[in-house]
Amino acid sequence: MKVAERSPKERLEEFTSSFYCQQRSKLLKEFNSKFPDESSCWTFIYSEMRIAGHLRCSRCHSEETEVQAGRKLVCNSCRKTRQVTAGTLFQGVKKVRAWLFAIWIIENSFYVSSKWLGEAIGVAQSSALQIIKTTLLILEKDKFEGSAIALETLRFRLFFCKRSILTPALKKPVDEALDCESPDNESNSSKYTKEKPPKGHKEESRQVPKKDTAIQRKKSTIEDYILGKLANGPMTLDEILGKSKQNSKEILVAITDLEFDGLLESLQGGKFKLPDAKDSRLTKTEDQNFNPIEFSRQNNQSEQDFNSLEDIHDAAKIFMRITMDLAKGVSRKYLSLFVSCANEIVLASKRGSFLERCLSAGYIGYKTLRNYVSPNLLEFAISSKCL
Repeated sequence: MKVAERSPKERLEEFTSSFYCQQRSKLLKEFNSKFPDESSCWTFIYSEMRIAGHLRCSRCHSEETEVQAGRKLVCNSCRKTRQVTAGTLFQGVKKVRAWLFAIWIIENSFYVSSKWLGEAIGVAQSSALQIIKTTLLILEKDKFEGSAIALETLRFRLFFCKRSILTPALKKPVDEALDCESPDNESNSSKYTKEKPPKGHKEESRQVPKKDTAIQRKKSTIEDYILGKLANGPMTLDEILGKSKQNSKEILVAITDLEFDGLLESLQGGKFKLPDAKDSRLTKTEDQNFNPIEFSRQNNQSEQDFNSLEDIHDAAKIFMRITMDLAKGVSRKYLSLFVSCANEIVLASKRGSFLERCLSAGYIGYKTLRNYVSPNLLEFAISSKCL
């Protein structure tokens, strides 16, 4: 799906320079030429699914299958039928061109805003934003291999300018991380939590506002069951099911939610396990709040020593470009998705086909996206500097 192979330096410089708009228009033109309508998109997706082995019969495992109208897959051997896109990223998708274009953009080490994507493909901005977040969620799930530096989410609080389900009422997005802030910062945000007393009322005592805690997703009974089974070691889906009467579809949905929460990891061979207690790839930094303006200024001075931050020069600069220039700020809830996007753009040449990863990611519904919350540590990939 890639337009033209470029060197890592060319890709990154193009993304952060004035040539960004030209490359964006070029990608759209190439996409419209290759996929002019919905039918051409589905034909391409079906062919990729067949190559990846996703069009086998679920009963006899025969590859002699046929895709018929209505996204129905019919086995020519045993005549079993099923929906082609059931359980995949494209389940229930109506305007597939918008989804394929979002994948096309990332496949070509690029990123566009939801507003531009909506106007380019002809969908509402809200739909385009959900499509972008869903594709970025796949990047978040598909952890990259290699070294990384972990930065605390709170250090990016100056980026928080968009409200989300995590933002408490009567507060600004920047204040939603009150439960993690220092006492010095509490007084600055108290004006958003304290009700104004009636006129003429004399305040007897000054009360310290209570800290708000972030909304934590409660694990379901099925998720507790899965975690209990995996406590004995890695297992396949069939082993997790065992002799229980649990529904396999509900188990798969729960496994996906647990993976996004970092409570479960997938292994080769279709096995799952509990995550290791420590991640040796991460190097935690001890710096204070992450100031985007100062950070951008410093990273333009390559001769200066920036300790561990200089190791993530490329990923950090791409992240700044996405969040500050293109997305015009982010919410704390989805912050890590844009970090994953920056890492993908930097490491794209080592990551393989993004469409193949999307086809293997399974179904990601609105509930999964709504329940997602950025972790406390954000992993920036360490790469050789190109910018």
